Amino acid sequence: MESIEHTNSEQTLLIRYMTILFLLVSFLSILGLFLLSNIYWKDTALAETQKGSMSWKPVDSDLCHNAH
Repeated sequence: MESIEHTNSEQTLLIRYMTILFLLVSFLSILGLFLLSNIYWKDTALAETQKGSMSWKPVDSDLCHNAH
């Protein structure tokens, strides 16, 4: 009887630990994906603004020369 109860308590502990571990891993993976996507979108936005500024610079200088 004691051995069966002992294995049951071990099983419940194992299940509890596995559940906590699973929740932690899923939470961390979601957090990691969110951070990666955030960094990725920031990089693409920066690249777009840099492209925009590079393409607009000659136009701005032309406008300045025309104004003078």
